[in-house]
Amino acid sequence: MNEIDNISLKFFSNKTQYDTLIKRNNVSFNKEFMSEKKFYKKRIMDLTKRGFKNEIDDNHVRGTFDTYIKVCIDYLKFNDKKEIYQEQYGDMDGDLMNNNKNEEIFNENNSKLNVLDTIHETEYEDCNELMYKKDDIKKLNLDTYVKVKTVQKKPKILPKKPEINIKSNDYKTKGILKKKKNLTNNYEDSIKK
Repeated sequence: MNEIDNISLKFFSNKTQYDTLIKRNNVSFNKEFMSEKKFYKKRIMDLTKRGFKNEIDDNHVRGTFDTYIKVCIDYLKFNDKKEIYQEQYGDMDGDLMNNNKNEEIFNENNSKLNVLDTIHETEYEDCNELMYKKDDIKKLNLDTYVKVKTVQKKPKILPKKPEINIKSNDYKTKGILKKKKNLTNNYEDSIKK
C-alpha cells in the first residue's frame, strides 16, 4: 500500500478493521523478512567480516555498519556494568528482609508482643481521651510562642562509584561459544611427533 492508502484507511475505516489489516500486513512483512534473512545469511556474514576489515566500498553501508557496531558496543558495555553492579549488590535483598521483620517487645507480664499488637492497644487507650473534653488550661507565656530549633548537620555519605575495567580480556570474548574443530590435520600431527 502507498502512503495515501494508509492515510485513507487510518482515518476513514473502522478502528478494529484497521487494526486487523495492519496486523495482517505486518505478519506478511515479517514472514517475508524472515525468509530473506535466512536466504541472505551467508552474504550478510561475509559483509560483516568485510566491514571489520574496512573493505566495504559503499558509504551508506559503511556508515550503517559503524552505527550498528556502536550500538552493539554500548549494549555490551551496559550489560557488563549491570552484571558487575548486580554482583556487588546481590546480597542486599537478604539484608532488607531481615531489617523489615517485626521487632519483638515485652509487656508487663514479660510475654512477647508484636509491634503491631502494641499499636492497637495504644489506639484503644487513646479513644477514651478523644471522646472526653480535657480540662487542661494552657499556660501562655513567651516559651509557648517561640520555637527554638537546634540544627545538627549530619555528614552526608555519598555513594562511591566503583572503578570498573570493562576492557579486560575476560570481557572481550564473554558469551561467545567456542568453535568445534571438526577437521583433523594428519599432516601437522605427524610433524609434531
